[in-house]
Amino acid sequence: MNKATMSDGDKNKIYALRSLADSVDEEIKNSVSLRLAHFGFIRARDWEYVKACLTKEAVILMSIIGLNLVQTFLSAVKAITLLAFAQTLFNDPGADAKSVTVLGISIPLPFEDLASTENGRVITIFLILVAVVAVSQLVTYFVVSLNTLLQNRLTYRIRRDFIDKLLNLDISYFSETKLGELEFLLNQPVAKFSQIVSATQTVLMSTLNIMVFVAILLKLSVGLTALVAVTGILFYLASSNLSRRVVFLSRDLAQKGRLMMASFFDMLHGIRLIKQGAKEGEVKQVYLDRVSTVLRATLSMNSYQQLVRGITEAGGIFSLIFAVTLFSYLADANLIENLGFTVGYFFVALQVLMRVRELIEARMRQAQAIPQITFLTRFLDLEEHSLGIAKLKGTHPFEHVEQEIKIDNVSFGYVPGRPVLRNFSCAFRRGTITALVGLSGSGKSSLMELIATFRLPDTGQITVDGRPLSELDIGSYRKRLGYVSQDSVVFNESIRENITYFRDQVGQEEIDQALDTACIKGFLDTLEDGLDTIVGERGTSLSGGQRQRVVLARALIQNPEILLLDEATSAMDLQTEATIYDNLEKIKDDKVIVISAHRLSAITNVDHIIVVSDGRILEQGTHSDLMAVNGLYKSLFKIQEYESTDAGIDA
Repeated sequence: MNKATMSDGDKNKIYALRSLADSVDEEIKNSVSLRLAHFGFIRARDWEYVKACLTKEAVILMSIIGLNLVQTFLSAVKAITLLAFAQTLFNDPGADAKSVTVLGISIPLPFEDLASTENGRVITIFLILVAVVAVSQLVTYFVVSLNTLLQNRLTYRIRRDFIDKLLNLDISYFSETKLGELEFLLNQPVAKFSQIVSATQTVLMSTLNIMVFVAILLKLSVGLTALVAVTGILFYLASSNLSRRVVFLSRDLAQKGRLMMASFFDMLHGIRLIKQGAKEGEVKQVYLDRVSTVLRATLSMNSYQQLVRGITEAGGIFSLIFAVTLFSYLADANLIENLGFTVGYFFVALQVLMRVRELIEARMRQAQAIPQITFLTRFLDLEEHSLGIAKLKGTHPFEHVEQEIKIDNVSFGYVPGRPVLRNFSCAFRRGTITALVGLSGSGKSSLMELIATFRLPDTGQITVDGRPLSELDIGSYRKRLGYVSQDSVVFNESIRENITYFRDQVGQEEIDQALDTACIKGFLDTLEDGLDTIVGERGTSLSGGQRQRVVLARALIQNPEILLLDEATSAMDLQTEATIYDNLEKIKDDKVIVISAHRLSAITNVDHIIVVSDGRILEQGTHSDLMAVNGLYKSLFKIQEYESTDAGIDA
């Protein structure tokens, strides 16, 4: 079937099938990722990102690895020194009192005079042990310090990558994603990234330590060590499935945590609505239910981890005791008589068990972190919501509009197959004010967002003096564009800081001009601190109309070439709104001004009116032209005129 001849129904069916296929593909990817994490593996893409971050910190990382190798060597020296201490303490050292034999190697003792007596030998070896422990602790201090530095630098790098990606996403992403999920995504993967790095270091160093200590055990007794190894491996294989479940519990906890944060942010943003409907109890219960769900998931995961730790530790000790007892029976060896060997062997074997426990716990921490790293890399790899930004890579600097902004046969929809604008064509000329009029959902705000480059057309193009927006430098274009949306976004700062947000250096004369045009001076006189009044979180200390005037002044102080006002005066009284439109008439000569308005009585003097219906231009002209025909504009105007008269207001 030809694409051009498809009906909207056919297109919707194809879109639905594609969405189903994408969702199935995503489920398969999730399943594969879980299985990889189940066996302790990390996705190739996740590992690629981890490796890229670590490569940039290679000097610190190599220093940590080097110090850890020194630490491993010191652990071996400490173990050998303890063996020597045990042999000297419990066994007769023999005729050569100035040396000690450990693992078949005769090691001369320092301080010959002190080591010449039995007590002196014990003291000498003890002093050596203290020195080794002291050096080991010093190395540990440097390892911890460098690890902290590494984690801080990685945290900065990840947050920078996150913010870079976030600020380069299309507006569509923020329309579809809850802020609570973004907050969770920013904080949790950062912590888990550091966790996976430290856990990987632990895995590496524990493995090296195990190899060193096993070599010592083999030197002490090949047969006994082989028996311990066999029983330990059998126990590990029997209990290995226990630790694999951690990844599933971790993923479940992460999902529930995201929902909890999303619920919290929804509550904050809708606090006025909640109070208006007296729904505090209901909203609180929803949030607390999700908190309880997260706590239960956390308790379940922590309990399971503790169970794994307990079984691992108990099983390891049991395996060691069982192996030593069995070896003693089979080899007919009297371990009590050779107490020095027995104590030394048990000490080194316990060191192996400690490292095995560290290894297992590190693998569990890796399993916890893998799902979070996957969330992060999938966010960083988002392409669907970056395509619009990617197309806006023009280099031609934008300075001003000489003639017009032209909308040329533009179609656009938020969902494929469901257009909001259909083959829309019009022009907005320099030195004029154009008003967009229509019922809610007709496409007025969508057209504003296309002109502002927040979204891109599906078909057709928008040009400035004949040059497509895609050829313009997007930064210079947006800096010369003032956009006031339906949502009056203000920051918890002073009015002065809010209106000068886009310009670091601005003179008082320019501020006064913007204040006059936006009709702010009237209510400023009622505020004790005037321009320095703090507006509160989301501007709660101001009325809706006052917030709109602050936002309008912020746009005007940019001295924009293009001024887009999307329902920018909807919360103002009629007199203030009319005054603002009169003021805009005075400054329109060097600008393109586009207004989206529902209150038609305020736009009767604009240069051009475009009536939009179902994404198409239904009619256009001046107020007089449109009132001369029995169209939608005249019907809407008469309805509003009647409602105003009925309310006792002179429209």
